[in-house]
Amino acid sequence: MSIERIFSKEMTFEKGRQTRSPTRSNARYSLTSPIKVDNLKTAFEVYEHILLANINGENVSNYQIAKRIGIVVTRKEETLKEQAMTVADERRTIGVSVTRKKRTAIDAISNVVEGKFG
Repeated sequence: MSIERIFSKEMTFEKGRQTRSPTRSNARYSLTSPIKVDNLKTAFEVYEHILLANINGENVSNYQIAKRIGIVVTRKEETLKEQAMTVADERRTIGVSVTRKKRTAIDAISNVVEGKFG
């Protein structure tokens, strides 16, 4: 038997459009990047602090959670305007970072519940 006959008998191919490799993508966010364990660890620490605060009846801001955990937010580029950042701008930036970490933890938990690991 020739290889072509074996392939035609044993293998089936689906017809449709050819997909591109995600490694050749020009998208803003990479699809093939691995999960960063440090980011998930920080996200679950944020989530744990929020749950503990809710259980104890505390009203804790995102900035206070960031200071307890030790989250430091840095910017890639500093312009003259960003150098003169006020305290309110700094707190808002840190608060947004904590909110993102909380969302990451919630999404990871819901993905595990659905059976998605990665």
